Amino acid sequence: MRRRRFLFTGLLAIAASAGLHYAVFEYAHLEFSSLAGSAPVDETPREVVVLQDEDRTPLDRQTFADALLPADPASLVPESAPIEPPAADLEPADLPAPKAVDIGNQLEGIDKAMQAPDAAALPAASIDARRELVKIDETLHQEDVVTVPREFIPDVKREIDVPDIAPPQLPELSSLPAAAAPEPPPLAAPRAAPPPIDSIAALPPPSFDSLLPDARIGDPLESPELLAAQIRAAAEPPPAQEHKAVEQLLDIKVTQFSSPEDAEYLYFKVAVERGRSAVSGQGGLGGRAGTSAAAAPSLPVLPKGVVLMQDCSMSITQPKLDEFKKGAVLWLESIRPGDYFNVISFSDGVETAFPDLVPMNPGNKQTARWFVDDMGLRGKTDVYASLQKLQAMSVRSPVPVVAILLTDGRPTVGLQDSTDIIEKFTREAGGKLSVFCVGGGSRANEYLLDLLSYRNRGDSILVGAASQLPKAMGTMADQLERPVLADLRYAFTGEVQPEVYPTTLTHLYLDRPLEIFGRIPRGASGKLAFQVVGTSKSRETHDMVFQLDPRTGGEGDAYLRQQWAWHKMYHLIGTYLKTRDASQLAQIRLMASKFNLRVPYISGTRGGLAPVAQPIP
Repeated sequence: MRRRRFLFTGLLAIAASAGLHYAVFEYAHLEFSSLAGSAPVDETPREVVVLQDEDRTPLDRQTFADALLPADPASLVPESAPIEPPAADLEPADLPAPKAVDIGNQLEGIDKAMQAPDAAALPAASIDARRELVKIDETLHQEDVVTVPREFIPDVKREIDVPDIAPPQLPELSSLPAAAAPEPPPLAAPRAAPPPIDSIAALPPPSFDSLLPDARIGDPLESPELLAAQIRAAAEPPPAQEHKAVEQLLDIKVTQFSSPEDAEYLYFKVAVERGRSAVSGQGGLGGRAGTSAAAAPSLPVLPKGVVLMQDCSMSITQPKLDEFKKGAVLWLESIRPGDYFNVISFSDGVETAFPDLVPMNPGNKQTARWFVDDMGLRGKTDVYASLQKLQAMSVRSPVPVVAILLTDGRPTVGLQDSTDIIEKFTREAGGKLSVFCVGGGSRANEYLLDLLSYRNRGDSILVGAASQLPKAMGTMADQLERPVLADLRYAFTGEVQPEVYPTTLTHLYLDRPLEIFGRIPRGASGKLAFQVVGTSKSRETHDMVFQLDPRTGGEGDAYLRQQWAWHKMYHLIGTYLKTRDASQLAQIRLMASKFNLRVPYISGTRGGLAPVAQPIP
């Protein structure tokens, strides 16, 4: 009986405890709901702008404690309420007056009456306390009651460490008082009407660079006439450039040849050489010992840039490389003071003695000699990479560049197709480089060496015996030592137009004759006029004009005819490389057959031409 009483008492206590806890829970929930309200909590990330004092003075303990007490709602300033202006007795030192914004210069171009508006029309300056941005990533409790007024703004991407500077705001133009525009000053005399549109439209369109070099945009009083004058000036051909004659410094030698096998044409050669009456002076054209310096004018020697490009690939072989290095040392000795130079060694990579062309002086010469002595065989042959390095140097060179490529001309890595190498480099160089090639060995790539030099103001030689390389290189160095005219171009005129080659000339050198080969119909009569134009050291344009009669030239031999044929062959191949016209291949075969030329290029491979050691069939 007693056990039942204890069990009943226990159950009653448990029930009472549960009821008490439930009542407490319900009471607490009602109190929290009355404070927090029934609105759901917004979980969207946002930023809070907190207004602080301008001087950002640190708070002491008491002030911080007072700020935590519930604030009187009546003392809070609504967000939309305007800020009260400062009291009249506030000292200027406590609150500096806002600076006036000078809008006179900022409104340049607006009517003068609008640049001095009434002060009453301008909006009054207001005080804007400094704002701090506080980013809220997660809301943990409701924030209906806050101590400091807050303004919620969207969470947008912001730039970090941007200067906290607010530029002055100009008043809207619509808020400025309107005023009558001043009348323009009277013109001294009425201007002529602009030309008819038809007469302007009929002129060829000028380039943008020549239009209105002095006109001012927005000048309605002068633009029509000035525009018409500028268009007429752009349409007129430029005046002919005056050349300084130098034929008195030069001599020409004409030789001719005719063969019973080719009765239709007369072949001739024009060789431009230094004149016997010219003065050498400081490297002037021609000259003889004992000639007076006042007897005739002279052309100074052009400063030049020399780039020796040595192939150091394994295909060269060590004995041949040793001979090339001897020739390179001789070439360094021929470079004149005042010239620039550099040395390139290449295989499957490219190395240079200097980053760019450097002046010739004893120190740089010694550095280059060490670089040449250190050359050794390595890797494969990347000819095009070395040409790219040469092109980069020439762009930055202050003087005309003459490059000497020393190689067997057989690329084995990188761009390997000779046709692509010739065409790409020629297009990139644009006729600004002069490339001479020295081929070593009987297996040298004649196709690459011949066409690369022919199309880039140069020439090529092939040296079969390695032991003859230094002598051949020394002879070429002497011939190219003293250039006097660069960027040559020429023309023939007369009753009959001759067929002449090469179409692109080398520079004019004192010690290397300038040779042009041509032919005319054998029955043609009359003289020819021959003009060559080039640029001298002083950047002046010089020309030489000669009259000649090929029929009265000295007697030549069959070699003259063969040389004309070879130059035309190079021209045809160069044209084919640019146009890929199959008809050019037929002309190449016809030329090879008619003139009995052993052309080391054969059809049947990519592009129709390739280097081989047999003639075209």
